Amino acid sequence: MRRFVSALAITNFALACVFATSALAASTFSTTLAASPIIVAGPNSTPTPCPPGAVCKPVATPTPCRPNPAGPPCGPTPRPTTTPCHTATGAPCKDLPDLAPLPPVRVGSLAHPPVPATTWGSGLSLTDADAFLKSNGRCAFNIWYEFKNIGTATAAPPFKNQIKVDGVTVVSINGPFAPLAAGASRAVQTQAYLPGGVHQLSLDLDSGNVVIESNKLNNHASIKYQLVGNCSDQR
Repeated sequence: MRRFVSALAITNFALACVFATSALAASTFSTTLAASPIIVAGPNSTPTPCPPGAVCKPVATPTPCRPNPAGPPCGPTPRPTTTPCHTATGAPCKDLPDLAPLPPVRVGSLAHPPVPATTWGSGLSLTDADAFLKSNGRCAFNIWYEFKNIGTATAAPPFKNQIKVDGVTVVSINGPFAPLAAGASRAVQTQAYLPGGVHQLSLDLDSGNVVIESNKLNNHASIKYQLVGNCSDQR
């Protein structure tokens, strides 16, 4: 009986030691959690939004700067990028020629002064008396015009100009013109048969498109004319 009581006492003492050890371990674990530092989120983590009504410093959700080498810098205000001017062939627009017609344009005959004159983009009235030649009902006229290289480089290689009726029929080809220096001009006198009635008379500088220019849009100019009298409408 005494042995049974002694064994029971030893067992109870062992259980008490186990419970005491567990309580001590739990207390130590709680102390460790309380003493553990709070891990701060790094720059790549998602910031916690600012609660409603609270003042958050700095801004809770910053906008990151995009490290794009080809894009604008991450400065306060990106500077605008200027696109350099290039022609259709890829050449820079600077240091290029630019052919342009000059006013006035005159159509008529020196034998019948004054020779009718006008500016490009306007109109002109002609009669068969303004023709310097009549052949089989067709009327030929002298035409005077001038053009200039308003660019900053020599217009080369040699080029030709064309005069057309109604933008289709070529009635005169002028040139070739030798290389034209920057700022230089050229006066041209030519002849053409013009059909009677109301038509358009146009000029195309460098009609073969052999000169690389900074501006090709001003190579074309035209007038509208009305020719009355005994002049055929034949072109």
